[in-house]
Amino acid sequence: AFQESIRDMKEPMDAKEQEEFEAALMAIAFADVKDLSDIMAIGRDTEAYMAKMTDTLDGMTAADVLAEAKRIGTAREVEERKQMAVELAELEEKKRASTDAETVLSAFAVERSRFSFLHGYIVEPQIELTVKNGTDAAVSRAYFHGTLATPGRSVPWVDEDFNYEIPGGLEPGESATWRLAPNMFGPWGEAPKDRTDMVLTVKVVGLDGADREPLTGPVFGAADAERMATLKQELGVE
Repeated sequence: AFQESIRDMKEPMDAKEQEEFEAALMAIAFADVKDLSDIMAIGRDTEAYMAKMTDTLDGMTAADVLAEAKRIGTAREVEERKQMAVELAELEEKKRASTDAETVLSAFAVERSRFSFLHGYIVEPQIELTVKNGTDAAVSRAYFHGTLATPGRSVPWVDEDFNYEIPGGLEPGESATWRLAPNMFGPWGEAPKDRTDMVLTVKVVGLDGADREPLTGPVFGAADAERMATLKQELGVE
């Protein structure tokens, strides 16, 4: 009976009107679908979902279907804009917090960085760092991003994150020199062993305090900036 009613409604319509009507039916049918779990729930009990849909459409004319689809579309747009505004506010807060984070991270200075291979029974990569804790907190672990490159070459030999748990921590104002042994089977071990023109640059990307909790929040990155620009464009804000 439901299918017959749909056919009867579509009978007097031209092709464009039928297309609009079918789109309206789809909008109503999936009005409550918000994510993949909702779609999977439909698949698990299609009969129950179809019964719910027929109950919703029971007694509606074609004009009612189009009007209901428009109402759903408007309500969904309002909710989408609301969620975009919430996300934009979160990104703006992350950007503000990231500025504070960069200030803290920059205070933990990498004063010297070197990369070499130790030639013994086996050839092992070594990262040598001299750092100074210019923050006002003790640091138990430091997170870095290292780039090993040859000046004039566009592609670095290594472009990797690494971290170091500091025995006893590093108190405010203290300096230390570390000789770290990265995984010899990873990117650092694959760097060319016969070149003497490689330069290691290291950036601090994270710090843990004495309680082993991060001293800063997440850094506002390029993906965040791109998403913020998209949201502002969608919402029509500067």
